[in-house]
Amino acid sequence: MTRDFRSYLKADGRKADAAMAGHVLTVYLRNPEGTDRTEAWVRVTYGVMEQEDADRAARVFARWRSSVYGDHGHVGVTGPAKTDAEADW
Repeated sequence: MTRDFRSYLKADGRKADAAMAGHVLTVYLRNPEGTDRTEAWVRVTYGVMEQEDADRAARVFARWRSSVYGDHGHVGVTGPAKTDAEADW
C-alpha cells in the first residue's frame, strides 16, 4: 500500500503532493471484522515544526482512498516528535 500511495502522490499532478511522496515511510491498513470501515496508519518524516504538512498528508490520503477505492475509514498520520494528524473519509 505504501508504493500505491506514493505513486498516487507523484502522478496526481499537484506539486506539493508529489513532494510529499518522499516523506511517506509506510502505510498500513486493516479492516476490523464486523465493519466496513478501513483503518489506516501512515508514518511520515514530518517533524514537530511541520504539523501543517502532516495534516495535509492525512487529507490527501483520505482523498486518495475515497477517489480510488471508494471505501470509508479513518487515517492516522504519525511522524517523529509526537507529530500526529487524523482524517476521516
